Amino acid sequence: MSLKKILPLITLCFLSIPVYATNLCIQNIDQHVDRNVLELEDCSLNDQDMPAIAAYLDKHTDINWLDVVDNNIGPNGAIAIAKMTTLQTLELDNNQIGDTGAAALAKSTSLQNISLWGNQIGDAGVIALSADSTLQGLQLNNNPITDKGLSAIAKNTSIQILDASSIKTISDSSAEALAKNSGLRTLYMDNDGITDTGAIALAKSPSIQWELSLMQNKLTDAGAIALATYSKAQALYLNGNQIGDHGAKALAKMTSAFGLLALGYNRITDQGAAALAENQYFTFMMLDYNQITDKGAEAFVNNPVLQQLYLEGNQITDAGASVLATNSKLKWLGLGYNQLTNTGAFALAKNIGLQTLLVQFNHIGPAGISALEARHFDELETYGNDGKLVNKKVAGIETSKEHKQRFMQSLKKHLS
Repeated sequence: MSLKKILPLITLCFLSIPVYATNLCIQNIDQHVDRNVLELEDCSLNDQDMPAIAAYLDKHTDINWLDVVDNNIGPNGAIAIAKMTTLQTLELDNNQIGDTGAAALAKSTSLQNISLWGNQIGDAGVIALSADSTLQGLQLNNNPITDKGLSAIAKNTSIQILDASSIKTISDSSAEALAKNSGLRTLYMDNDGITDTGAIALAKSPSIQWELSLMQNKLTDAGAIALATYSKAQALYLNGNQIGDHGAKALAKMTSAFGLLALGYNRITDQGAAALAENQYFTFMMLDYNQITDKGAEAFVNNPVLQQLYLEGNQITDAGASVLATNSKLKWLGLGYNQLTNTGAFALAKNIGLQTLLVQFNHIGPAGISALEARHFDELETYGNDGKLVNKKVAGIETSKEHKQRFMQSLKKHLS
């Protein structure tokens, strides 16, 4: 065959291969697949890269989850994603799709779970999403939404898991509207400025039975007392409020399906801790960074059902740790940022039930650390016990990453 005849064939061959090769993630797209998930987080993607992703998904119909968090995707990219009919779950956090992009996604016939954290979406976009009857999970954190937008979402009864956290432009009115929704099973409204008024309304929810999260709000004992009458959800997160012993005592009387109670970063003392220790329904309690001393810690020694207990950042010494160490029912214990020495470490090393122990940033010496290491816990954290506290960093209530992980775990647990 002559060169004159071969050249057109070679040219045709190259023209038939889509030119997507400018983005490294797209070039190596096979390496970004984890089972049914295409993970393209922080890949510098833009709207022009969406056809390449669409073509790949068309050929790999077993992929039904797309993660394109932290990219540069705008409204046109969202419009393209909305046409990818094999997708059921979409993570699109920290892009710029705006109201136009949200409205396009609302028309998708396949998407069931969408995370839209930080996308400049306002009420118009949220109102469009509220009309989507296929949605089951929706995350709207850190968008300029008002009560008007969330009131529209409150009318959508197909959404079972809703995260409307870190929205500074809403009020208790949004909580009151969502409290009337009959489809919600999980609701996160962390860091929204919600007061006792919102908590009192949510305590009357007809449907929330998986998780209710109101962390970093403005709840006092009054809000906690109202929520103590709610007996449906499996997990209640109230970290970072202004709840004291009266609220703790009310919550301690709950006799429901609640398995997890999170009350870290509040104002609970030994009295509240002692009341909570009497509860025989909670299997997981978070009481970190309160005002609990040895007396409060010792109250948990005879609790027969508690398996996981956070007491980090309190005022617990060897005396409290030594008594608590005799509770063989505990599987997970957090005592970091307290006042333990070798004596407490030796006692904890003798506990035969513990699988995870956190004792970071105490005053435990080499002998105590060795005793704990010889115990062979599944997980053991002892860093910061050498007195070198220059880089000591007290953990916050919850990072954005941790919050996102909690939301995605809820999706996988209940909706996957």
